[in-house]
Amino acid sequence: MRVCVPLSRSTNQDRPVARPNGEQRPRRATTRLAILCLVSLLAALDACRDAGPSVAAPTDARVLWWAPDHVGDGLPSVDGTQVYFTTQPHRVLAVSKATGRIAWSRDLPVDRPGFFGEGSRARGGRVFVADEDVFALDDRTGALLWRFRPEGSRNTGVFLPAFDGDRLITGSSNGHVFAISQSTGEEIWRSKVVRPDTVTMYRPQVGDGVVAVGFTDYVTAGGNVARGGVAVLDRLDGHVRWLRYLPAAIDSAIANGVISPVIVAGAVVIGAWDGPVYAFELTTGALRWTSPGVGIGDQIRGLRPLATDGVRLFVGSSAGVVLALDPQTGDRIWSAPPTYGSTNELLPFAGRLYWSYSGGQFEVRDAATGDRLWVHDKDPLAFSGPVDDGARVYVSGVRGVAALAR
Repeated sequence: MRVCVPLSRSTNQDRPVARPNGEQRPRRATTRLAILCLVSLLAALDACRDAGPSVAAPTDARVLWWAPDHVGDGLPSVDGTQVYFTTQPHRVLAVSKATGRIAWSRDLPVDRPGFFGEGSRARGGRVFVADEDVFALDDRTGALLWRFRPEGSRNTGVFLPAFDGDRLITGSSNGHVFAISQSTGEEIWRSKVVRPDTVTMYRPQVGDGVVAVGFTDYVTAGGNVARGGVAVLDRLDGHVRWLRYLPAAIDSAIANGVISPVIVAGAVVIGAWDGPVYAFELTTGALRWTSPGVGIGDQIRGLRPLATDGVRLFVGSSAGVVLALDPQTGDRIWSAPPTYGSTNELLPFAGRLYWSYSGGQFEVRDAATGDRLWVHDKDPLAFSGPVDDGARVYVSGVRGVAALAR
């Protein structure tokens, strides 16, 4: 069954499009060929306008290049020669890693201009963009290859997809998880993980033959309580192996929503909005350990970003505290106190751990010891990232996009 929006066919049929609140809106009756011609022309003109140097003078010795005219709003991705940024409004930039010169730009066709996804992933000659839907672009030209918008689902592009061989795994805001062909955008399988339609499935993780995904169920608990949970699916066909709701750690009035899990040391680990981190056995779903609430004093509620380097589990917090835990036992290895505010994404790479703060500053620490290597608190500030490719560090933020020396 082909469920991506095919870019090589034309149709004059009106069909409803699912909206986030459940209402249906008819799509305009117009030929796709005409749309493609117009989009291609505008994109070509747009690319000609934007291509070329747009690099500002560095603000300090660590900044290698900086493009201040392009406000970033998602996690960058890199390949051998280029870095890909998602910028406002719904634009993707391909930038030379060495010089900062813009190779191409592409405006995404979206229905909700104020709705943004998590960023991009580059692989195998394609750039996969998480936005209103999942988009695939050619990494050399920026041409739109396919758009995944499955019938009967909502917001499949909000959270970054996971790579699984020649497939992508992505969630939705109505309880579905999908496997998609990377080359064609066709649906391979779908799994309705949680029955209610008001269930957000966050960024999936793939490892050890399974897909792990965190979710927030806004219906089952009743009242004003949101139940967080985690599910493990078979990666080949999407059937649910086990599913666990998380307990309310503080009181029943606290929303227990979660974000993405990690798979490490034979466990699926996920953080709860109301403080603790939970590790479940990968094969059975049995609870292995529970950490104390992460934070300081009353500031233990909030986002709980997780990451792993395969040896350690890293935990961020809205209080700004970052911990490294033993994934086998949950014991603390090291702790970093808050510096600038709540933490965003944690990104381990080559023995380092990076994270940005809500104010745009970011830290670089030794992943094994927690020792601070350096801090960046000047322009350009990081909204998402930074991403390290072994040669440079790339950031995307409200002051522009940039490359910094490691």
